Amino acid sequence: MIIKLTPGSIGLSANFTNTFPPSCNHVYRFEYNSPEKVIFEINLVEANVYSDQSIASVSLPLEWFPKDQIVRMWFPLKPARPGISDLLVLLDIHLAFQTAEFQAPFGNMLVKPKWQIPDYLWRLNPQAPNQNTYSNIRYPMSQQTAGPMYPAQYPVPMYPNQNGGWNYNQGHMGGSPQYMGQPPGGVNAQQPIYPPPQINYPRVPAPGQPPPGSNSQWGGQPYYH
Repeated sequence: MIIKLTPGSIGLSANFTNTFPPSCNHVYRFEYNSPEKVIFEINLVEANVYSDQSIASVSLPLEWFPKDQIVRMWFPLKPARPGISDLLVLLDIHLAFQTAEFQAPFGNMLVKPKWQIPDYLWRLNPQAPNQNTYSNIRYPMSQQTAGPMYPAQYPVPMYPNQNGGWNYNQGHMGGSPQYMGQPPGGVNAQQPIYPPPQINYPRVPAPGQPPPGSNSQWGGQPYYH
């Protein structure tokens, strides 16, 4: 797996364990000043003697995540080529400004996830990251003061395209953007739609919303259309 922030950083890699499901307790550390317009890229690759072959990838805006809280969430990855099954990756993401790295309470994304997560995945008991295993990179510090964190325009994963940009996947996710709390100008992260995804994830629905994962089917159609 290769992870980096764009623009301006190099990719950092770590290996998965040979278990089922595969896991990687590596902690990636990036330094930055403000999350606005910063993209968190994840690329799952298969390493061999001659080269690394991409399997699947996804890109996430950092402004989806609250400061000084740990967000644990399953994210769908886009297959790099036909014949690869739908994949999800469980990540712990912590934007540490006033708290020590991964020494903070669990929180929620600032946007409501639009992808479906099978019920059985919430019952997994992931191992906590090894605090002594780090990859370090100094991300260029912004000259701007960190401002309020607003939800991204489209609260769905973005996938890298061949032109160096990102494609928003709205076809499979469906519907218009739905924010947690209020839209820009009045963001209220204290009204979560999803509770912190911890062990024995409590599926508490928001008003008018079905419980997360109540439709345990992945959908049957490729989510990258």
